[in-house]
Amino acid sequence: MDKGIEALIARKGNAVTGSYYLAECGACGEMFTSERMTGGEAIADTGDYGDCYCPHCDTDDSEIIDCGAVNSAVVEAWNFQQKHIDALIAALEQSRLRGDEWKEKCSEAVEHGANRIAELQAAPSGMMQLSNELAEMKQTVSRLRSERDSMLRDRLNNMESRPLCVKSNDAMREAAPLCVKLPDSSSKAFWSGIGKTEQFHPETYKRWVKEAIERAGDIAGIQVEVK
Repeated sequence: MDKGIEALIARKGNAVTGSYYLAECGACGEMFTSERMTGGEAIADTGDYGDCYCPHCDTDDSEIIDCGAVNSAVVEAWNFQQKHIDALIAALEQSRLRGDEWKEKCSEAVEHGANRIAELQAAPSGMMQLSNELAEMKQTVSRLRSERDSMLRDRLNNMESRPLCVKSNDAMREAAPLCVKLPDSSSKAFWSGIGKTEQFHPETYKRWVKEAIERAGDIAGIQVEVK
């Protein structure tokens, strides 16, 4: 798994709530909610509590900085950022599921091709038909792979274009405009045939554009409906 995606998952559900505060470790530089610190157990018969430690590097709480509690500007910005992180993770999970669907379609196409080969090879007169169907099936598999790869590239590019930073609410909103990356109309995903028989499929391209716009809205936390 990509390290950037792993880092996002590690931050999922890391909003500051209740009586907890936003903490920063002076040793490793990581920021986290104080709820995640380890240690701090009650010491028997003393009424005192043990030291707390950074969940990333185990540095004790003498090196941990209190950056603010709930309703402070810093924490509001931090929690706003968590919503974007959760939206990105949801989009990536959707990409993974769609990738599984394309993989299943490719497997079905290969299985169908194997069955047709067995049928046509039994009759010499079917060799020309076999050749034509093989070429068509190769194009189908290639198109499915291109669609999958293009979708994954769009997801990763969109994720990389959104830097993770802690700012005030207003500043963060201004720094994260809604950007839509439209699919490349020259992609093989929207064409079929070869040479003079090559044909562009506008309905497929329109569907991809619609999905790109709605996907960008989901990532930005904005409900978008394209008709």
